[in-house]
Amino acid sequence: MVTEQRKRDVMTRNFLGGLAWGLGSVIGATVIVAILVGLLSAIDFIPFVGNFIEDIVEVVNKNSR
Repeated sequence: MVTEQRKRDVMTRNFLGGLAWGLGSVIGATVIVAILVGLLSAIDFIPFVGNFIEDIVEVVNKNSR
């Protein structure tokens, strides 16, 4: 009986730890992408890159609404 409770506790902790790790990864990736988009959108002086980044920002903004 004790080992069954212990297994359940370990599985519960591992499950919650996995959820927290996944959520943290998503939030971290979102922050990094937002920073990169902000930095890359400031590159207006390079025509090709500026237009490409502008298109990406448009698509992201359209999909976020």
